[in-house]
Formats: sequence, C-alpha cells, structure tokens
Amino acid sequence: MPDLRRGPKSERARKFPTEDDAIRTLVEAYRRLIDLGWRSPDRINDDEVVVLEPPSTGQHPCRVLRDSGHVNYMSRDKVDGDVYDCMPLLVRELREGEST
Repeated sequence: MPDLRRGPKSERARKFPTEDDAIRTLVEAYRRLIDLGWRSPDRINDDEVVVLEPPSTGQHPCRVLRDSGHVNYMSRDKVDGDVYDCMPLLVRELREGEST
C-alpha cells in the first residue's frame, strides 16, 4: 500500500479519499465557476476570452478562431511568444484591462 502521509498526492488522498468524493468536488467547483461567469467553450461568442485548461491552474487569455463551423482557441506563450492550441474546460469574457 502506498504511503499516503507525504506530499501533494497524499494531501489529495486525504481531501478526496474516494473517486466519488473527487467527482462530487469537481462537479461542485464546475458549478461554482459557472455561477462566477465562466461558460462552456461552445457557449461564448467573443473573439478573445480567458480559458481554464487542465491541468494548469492558470487563467490564460486566448483568441477564438472560427472556420467553417470549427472553433479553435489559440494562446500565446508569454515567455517565448509561441502560439499553441488550447483545449479549455471553461472560458469567460475578458475583464477590463485584460488582453490576449
């Protein structure tokens, strides 16, 4: 049996001892983010948004590219400027002072 007394994995195991506990927490957090203005990626019409993309804990500004019914989310790396596809869990509109 693994030693659950050390590190981030053990902390998660303590907080969410079962799969059902983890799922319940995930659903509650998802619903709360919806309450706070986040939306499903297919339910936003803006051209610039902020995304939540697991496993990152950050909020990343993205441009929304639409082409023939397909929607792509593109983010620019702040360090090297590379552009990459995003697969967001949730998106929200940009707030004042935010930009992509």
